[in-house]
Amino acid sequence: MVANIVATRRLNGYASSLLARSAWRVGFSLVLFGVLLWAFFRTWVNPLEGVLALATRAFAYYRSMHLTSGVSPIVPFLSMTMGLYLWFWYALHGLALFGPDRPCLPPLSRLGIKVPGAKDELKLSMFSQEKAGKPAELMATPLAWDNVKLMLALFAGFALLVACLVSDVPVRSLGARKYALIYCFWLDFYFSLILVEAWQIWRTWSSTRQLLVFLDRLAMRRTLGALHGFSWGSVWKMSGNVLDVRYKLLSRQLECLNHLHRSLVLFTVPKDSAEREAFAGVGVCRTAVEATQSAGLRFAEWYSKNFNDPKAADLQRFRTFQKQVAETTGVVLTELLIPASRVEKKSLIQVDPADKCDDDRRQGPAPSPNGLIRNAEELVCLTYLGYAQNLLGRIRTIVLGGMYLFVAATIAVSSYPFDPRPLLSGVLLSLFLAFGAVVVFVYADMHRDATLSHVTNTNPGELGSEFWFKLVGYGAAPVLGLITQIFPEWSGFLFSWLQPGLSSLR
Repeated sequence: MVANIVATRRLNGYASSLLARSAWRVGFSLVLFGVLLWAFFRTWVNPLEGVLALATRAFAYYRSMHLTSGVSPIVPFLSMTMGLYLWFWYALHGLALFGPDRPCLPPLSRLGIKVPGAKDELKLSMFSQEKAGKPAELMATPLAWDNVKLMLALFAGFALLVACLVSDVPVRSLGARKYALIYCFWLDFYFSLILVEAWQIWRTWSSTRQLLVFLDRLAMRRTLGALHGFSWGSVWKMSGNVLDVRYKLLSRQLECLNHLHRSLVLFTVPKDSAEREAFAGVGVCRTAVEATQSAGLRFAEWYSKNFNDPKAADLQRFRTFQKQVAETTGVVLTELLIPASRVEKKSLIQVDPADKCDDDRRQGPAPSPNGLIRNAEELVCLTYLGYAQNLLGRIRTIVLGGMYLFVAATIAVSSYPFDPRPLLSGVLLSLFLAFGAVVVFVYADMHRDATLSHVTNTNPGELGSEFWFKLVGYGAAPVLGLITQIFPEWSGFLFSWLQPGLSSLR
């Protein structure tokens, strides 16, 4: 922990007085580590050691060390500890998605539209960072306070329910009563955390879907359907290598900025008065695009010098570019695209029958004949897609973390002769149905979403092959773990395959 703190502070650019700046963090980490270590011995080691008699202690140790015997009391806790470790790993992946260099939405101050006859501007708050972006990021962040409060409430509620229904420890084991009591508290914590993960998946997707629905109500949906280079594979890669995906998006944005700047330079004032009024914000857009290009060049200068340096730090220029491109997106949307959409004559709903499709997909509206509008819509689409892709990547990490928690819980229950097994099997089945229902609903709704279907070149409202592949991939491990719990003989079969490998390590 101390090494990580020092390395993080150094990467953030605090080279001077590094130890002095990190002293309180280092001290807090050491104190916290000591407190947790003391709590572990007080709540785990001392209670279990205290009930072991001198005559039976050696036999209890011997039974515990044989992990594949089926009666080792250590295996359930090893399984749940590994599941919690994997959950933390994916939580850290999700936390990396919300770093200071993350994609941003336009600030609310840049999303004002002048309405004829009205004194105040109309604010498009549904597209802003303050009203749409920040709340979605807060609810998707690992260990968000709302999620922690819900988990504590569920933990206390389940414990109170069991205490009211059962007078003694609800789960019996071959060991001491305190062992079963500690195990019940661990299961309570696990079940509460898995349900909170399901709730976070649903809330994160609800906020993402709301933004996508508002995007589909704009004329930019024609550009979303014309974009290339996006697929379900590229959407889900965000939670893997974060920087690679963001650098790819950044390069596309820089290309689009060059095209848009050139279109703004070559723009000629229309003769029609209505069109001239609609394109009155071209000068403001040009100034904003030039400022964003300058920010992009400053980041490109830093990147060209440090792209191969693993110790390179200071992503401030990347962060500045993300904020600048978000502000420019707001300016282009309100000063150019929305006013220009008022003077368009061609319908975006009707499709010319003369245009034919090579496949069975429903043909979308044709792109705008105006090159300036096409480039402007492309920039706005890339900005909002980058933000949505970030949230979708977070959903993937939540699903994977919850899946590993459930697998760890099933292994912990099936690897030791706890009683009553039918009750534990029923609880695990209910938990699987609750978590699985949320995941299936979110994935199905995601693959049916019109905006994402335009981007990924799939049919809106239909579940393609990617949905079924993802469903099978995420559901195979939990289903296998659940089967081994409901049918214990399968657990012995699986351990018989693993036992030769474990024996070779002795």
